Amino acid sequence: MDKAGLYEIYLFKVTFHDKTGGKERPVVTISYNQRSLSFELLGIYSDRPKYSKKVYYQDFMYQIKDYQAAGLRKISWCKRHP
Repeated sequence: MDKAGLYEIYLFKVTFHDKTGGKERPVVTISYNQRSLSFELLGIYSDRPKYSKKVYYQDFMYQIKDYQAAGLRKISWCKRHP
């Protein structure tokens, strides 16, 4: 990161919450006052009927329209983190 940059985006292996494995995800690292904070930008999930049918999920789950161009094997959804 150069002196002018406050953040960088990296591709890191992120561990699943149940710690059974992980996947590569975009992660942003923010530097401020000689400290750094890193967090996952978004989660990507395989297609589930609940994502397209339940109104609850429509506020934060977005279908990836061209999943194959994104390097995914299945129809997938991304989750916007708050």
